[in-house]
Amino acid sequence: MFKSTKVLLVGAFLTLVAFASMTKAQVSTDVYLTILGGNVTIGTTGAFDFGSFPVASTDTNVEKQFTGADYFRVDDMKGADLGYYTTLQVTDLTGDNGTIPAANISTKVSSVTTTKINGTDNANVVVSNTLLNYTPLNSAITFIKRDTAANTGKLGRYAAFPFLQVTIPAYQSVGSYHATLTYTIIEN
Repeated sequence: MFKSTKVLLVGAFLTLVAFASMTKAQVSTDVYLTILGGNVTIGTTGAFDFGSFPVASTDTNVEKQFTGADYFRVDDMKGADLGYYTTLQVTDLTGDNGTIPAANISTKVSSVTTTKINGTDNANVVVSNTLLNYTPLNSAITFIKRDTAANTGKLGRYAAFPFLQVTIPAYQSVGSYHATLTYTIIEN
């Protein structure tokens, strides 16, 4: 009797151990991650060349558009509601034998819509509608902007491809000319 009770107890114990090893316990742990807003930065190409033109007896308008990788961009990594705007301004075109005033250099765009290069579409990032017609660059003009408004965390690289036009005065002195186009960002 003791022998079969021992076998029965050992069998019951092994069944209990097998059952206990099959039961599963679970606990949950919350995992968090915070992505911090970055900055709003700008960039553009390194140089722009109108080309070469012969001296003329009348004023000559020369127009050329930035294309391909030649774009002005805003990298909006802030994701905030506060806006920003960029400006463009150029210096006089100066050469060894003369100057073409900055007022003779203008810019325009064909659309106020920016091109999304990367990121999230953001219809709030636009080009100033004052640039649908040529505007002189002898003083700072607003270019790409995002007004202060609900931004819902949209982030991305937005670009525009402006046209530049220079009016070369009649009988302009022969030579190479250089100007500096400054692209600036101001956060609201």
